[in-house]
Amino acid sequence: MKVRPRTFAPAAVLGVAVALILGACGTTDADTTSEGGLKGPGVDSSAKTITIGEISALSGPAESVGIPVHDGLETYLKWFNDNGGVDGWKIKLDARDSAYNPQKTVQLFNELKDNVTLLNSFGTPTTAAIRPLIDEQKLVTGGAGIDWSDDPQLALLGTPYAPAVADLVTYVATEKAGKDSKYGIFYQNDAFGQANLAGYESAAKTLDLNSVSEVNYKPGDTDFSAQAAKLKASGADYVVIGAISPNAASLIGTAGSLGYEPTWLFAAPLFDPVLITDDGTATGKKTAVAPLIVGHSYASTYTTPYDASSPAPGFADVEAAHKKFRPKTPINANFTYGWSLGKIYTAIVEKAIADGDLSREGILKAKQSLGEVDLAGLASNPTYGTASAEPPSRAVDVAVVDDTAPGFLRVESKGYTSDAAASLKPSS
Repeated sequence: MKVRPRTFAPAAVLGVAVALILGACGTTDADTTSEGGLKGPGVDSSAKTITIGEISALSGPAESVGIPVHDGLETYLKWFNDNGGVDGWKIKLDARDSAYNPQKTVQLFNELKDNVTLLNSFGTPTTAAIRPLIDEQKLVTGGAGIDWSDDPQLALLGTPYAPAVADLVTYVATEKAGKDSKYGIFYQNDAFGQANLAGYESAAKTLDLNSVSEVNYKPGDTDFSAQAAKLKASGADYVVIGAISPNAASLIGTAGSLGYEPTWLFAAPLFDPVLITDDGTATGKKTAVAPLIVGHSYASTYTTPYDASSPAPGFADVEAAHKKFRPKTPINANFTYGWSLGKIYTAIVEKAIADGDLSREGILKAKQSLGEVDLAGLASNPTYGTASAEPPSRAVDVAVVDDTAPGFLRVESKGYTSDAAASLKPSS
């Protein structure tokens, strides 16, 4: 059984096409400047525009997350410009579709690098492919799925995979599971999956858990019969999912067909609403695997679940912008994450403009002297300084997967953190 991620190909193509058109209008000259004006890659000081590049999964196996993150970022930037920008400067988004392919990501990076002030990059394996180029170009880069690193060029948001997994496993092991419970993990065998594995193993070691199975798959695999059979044979009661949603759905469906129904654990940001309904909304059609997930699975999140009855303060702006610019797109944790990234990028740009330096060096200096960015309750506030070894957060909100709750997550514990998360160090 598989759940197909929601497909927004026409909208994605349109969004990229618009971004490409905008990107062609006066932002390709890295040093375009008026007399006495600011200059730098992606800066057109005569038109007072700054271009942010984006390489995201607007198609392919990770599109069900990549599209709403892109939508949230684009919506925020439209709202920001609509409200005057910063000192008359407006922000343009030049978005490209990587299809979650590392090789294509490298190609797109080389196309964008000379014409953007900042970069948003989606995906751990895709971002890993361009990390040497990011450092070579000294291009400040943020985005969804970037794992924890002490690289000063990266502008991280949220709790990285490893501590997010460690927190979730610790919460379940200490608050929900019996002392004789068995644990396992299913993970993608690349940088993304290895980060999940590190968090799982930290929790298992710290708590002396009975870890009985660690199974992985290669990116591009579609048949998970062997992995499901191994997990079932191991008797794991709780299984961590370190996989993108189509692969998670396939594994869970295959396991269910074998009569194997453990408690599934989705660490931030791997719970995807399209696992429950075909379009990720409360009114969508229930998926074949929804009954295997709802009510007896746990997830962690570092973006605040959207609740129209008691929203976080920042949702007032999100709702207003959503109504004006993208009313048909669901507001979910991934949309909010993209919106929050936009707030971070514009805060960096605002600081660089105030400092009078939009060069690569000026952007990095602005990021490293930015301090705390107020996300108005939409996510944990990140703090940026010269010390880059500490992640923005080591805490998560832990939730039960509940199809009656906003975003299908009913939060049980807010700001939860663990010794297993505290002991982890960056991957590089």
